[in-house]
Amino acid sequence: VEGFKTLERTNVVVNANDKLFAGVLTMEVGDMTEEVSVTTRVSEVQAASGERGFTLESQALQNIAANGRMLFNFATLVPGALSQDAAGAELGQVSAFTVNGQRPNSNNITIDGVANIDTGDNGGNMATTNIDAVAEFKVLTNAYQAEYGSAVGGQLQVVTKSGTQEFHGSGYWYGRRSGWDAETWINHRLGITSPKTSRDDGGYTLGGPAYIPGTFNTDKRKLFFFFSQEHQRRTTPVNE
Repeated sequence: VEGFKTLERTNVVVNANDKLFAGVLTMEVGDMTEEVSVTTRVSEVQAASGERGFTLESQALQNIAANGRMLFNFATLVPGALSQDAAGAELGQVSAFTVNGQRPNSNNITIDGVANIDTGDNGGNMATTNIDAVAEFKVLTNAYQAEYGSAVGGQLQVVTKSGTQEFHGSGYWYGRRSGWDAETWINHRLGITSPKTSRDDGGYTLGGPAYIPGTFNTDKRKLFFFFSQEHQRRTTPVNE
């Protein structure tokens, strides 16, 4: 602003539904050439509430290995969350794990603030979110605020990605083949081989500015789009 010093506060990270106090920002009168830049990362203390929350951002979600590329596998990285399935099994539902000893159907999940839970028995989610479409994945485990109702277990909050001023996209493929795995010692001893299995997970994302006549080539673009799609193909042997 003309006639005032430039005041900048950078590296302030605010996760999904956080209430973060960044201090009082006051613009001082100064010369046109004076600037004040604060580049040190501020202390990210949740001072507005006592809830315990753990957040994974998009980069971490893509780099951490998850069996079956299921989003709920990441919930078990949180202290107090425990899978209800066998060790190493993929977690396909929000009710596949417990938080702090509560029942599995006591968990709740929202996507961009909208509830995504089966209200018939509260035992699972209605839709499954593609990992590559998630910007943030946050799990609240204790001392929730009044806005988090209907569940006493974990509160899972998913924030999806959005488009930007420029077009961006990605493509990926993950594959498994039984022929890529070594046979077990027992199979070798008995002279048998494991049944053939295969799995292919492929998809893509695309986001950018939405076209509005007269504004596409200006800096006034305020409408964006983001699209994501994933396909899974599995070959699983029949149990006899």
